[in-house]
Amino acid sequence: MIVSKIDAKKLDSDLHSQLWNLYDTELKPTANREELRFLLKSLAFHFSSKSNGRQTTTYGSALTGTSFQAAKLTLFLADIAMPYLTEKVQSLLYKSDNKYLPVARTIEKLVSIWSISTFVQLLSGSEKSYLSIFHKLLRISTSNFTQSQFYQGTITASMEFQNSQLLYNALLQLLNTQVSQSKVIQRFLRSSNKKPQRGINPNDCPYCNETPNIPFKTSCCKKILCYLCVVKTLEFNNCAGCNTTNFQASPLYLTDTQLRHLTT
Repeated sequence: MIVSKIDAKKLDSDLHSQLWNLYDTELKPTANREELRFLLKSLAFHFSSKSNGRQTTTYGSALTGTSFQAAKLTLFLADIAMPYLTEKVQSLLYKSDNKYLPVARTIEKLVSIWSISTFVQLLSGSEKSYLSIFHKLLRISTSNFTQSQFYQGTITASMEFQNSQLLYNALLQLLNTQVSQSKVIQRFLRSSNKKPQRGINPNDCPYCNETPNIPFKTSCCKKILCYLCVVKTLEFNNCAGCNTTNFQASPLYLTDTQLRHLTT
């Protein structure tokens, strides 16, 4: 299975990254960071892999039920040593004189094209497919030796979680649609969220219990509402003053005396 081979590589990389992040967080090395990281990856590879001389299993491959058809030293060269040496050589070329830059960039492009073609060949399911160009150079192939119960359980749990999320989102969408279209529920929500009447000034807006801002007068109960509260009331189609459904409101142009009375 192609996915299990890729997942095996990903699990090994995650293990190395987590170990390095833990080491970097606790000790905070400032010098020779790349060398220390290489040493840590080497130790992790040594203690997490097993080999019988012809086949080697790593932490990730054991979990996904795959094995590498190579000795432990050969796999170490392909996964740990050769990538490290490649990065060091590339860094030295870019730090050297400018005369080496065109050569370094050309080699980098060729290696990138080779890596892409190797990965495409792996996805195509070809018999002669490899996980990386270093595996191809050393002829390290992978094979499925068992169906890992852990790996199969992980896939099943992931699919069940995705299915439950889809069902949950569908139910939320259905409830949202029903609530937005139900006038009874809208009125209930509006009345439950309405602030309690203070009973101090009868000219306050019955919806927000504040002094009306840009006041409007209702045609049903002659209450004075804010402009924003009128918009909300029109949306619910239910008057906040008398609970009638035949709601209309018109702008209230106040005289100076009325304006002073409302603002006191």
